[in-house]
Amino acid sequence: MNKEEVAGRVAKLKNLPQYRNKSEVEIEAHVKQQADKTTQKEERVAAAELMNIESQFSDVKERRMGRALLDKYLEDFSLDNISDKALLKDLIYLEVFQKMRLQTSADLFQKENGSVPLQILDAIHKNLDKIRELKTSLGLTSDSQSEKNDAFKAFEILLKKAKIWREQNQATRSLRCPECSKMIMLRIRTDAWEAQKHSYFSDPIFGNQHLVKLYQEGKITKEDVSLILGTSPDFVNWLVEKWKLLKKC
Repeated sequence: MNKEEVAGRVAKLKNLPQYRNKSEVEIEAHVKQQADKTTQKEERVAAAELMNIESQFSDVKERRMGRALLDKYLEDFSLDNISDKALLKDLIYLEVFQKMRLQTSADLFQKENGSVPLQILDAIHKNLDKIRELKTSLGLTSDSQSEKNDAFKAFEILLKKAKIWREQNQATRSLRCPECSKMIMLRIRTDAWEAQKHSYFSDPIFGNQHLVKLYQEGKITKEDVSLILGTSPDFVNWLVEKWKLLKKC
């Protein structure tokens, strides 16, 4: 969905009752989220059609179960290469075979004879071992997924923290365009920056001499300055010293 389509969708939604109390930014985020979900679903459908899992089964019920398993796996996990998709097809075949044939046969023998032949039990155990082996290879076991989920959750937390920081530190990333004098905002890409030892700097916010003057004249408190700058009260003393404004302005 391009910018024009997003803007058009936002214009339609903001007139609906359920969106009247939401800002355009919130509505736009919702539109993009829904668009992403639609795209992901379309990609899953395309991948499922390409894998053609139903061709492995002759029975209608088995084809349905195979397709349901494939849809579930494609929704929950990301498979990026051909070898993984081939392993997934094998896994689904064995799972369907386990449920629809081996387990069905075992249940039937148990119902009619009160026991299950050792040959069927052995086939069930071997099939389960192969299923576990394939799941481990694909990273679908509970242990591997737990590690992935922990890493993903940590990454999500970092993204949320970065978003909050961007929202709360817009002024320090703003400057005037040297050509038109309009305010512009810098969007940081850490791979394009060189880390250096931090030195003292002064800008219209942290170097606001009038703010210091008000503080030194007693018109505002140290806590007021710290709240305005978003720092600790102790930081104010450091700033006053660095600004060299210890005397009354």
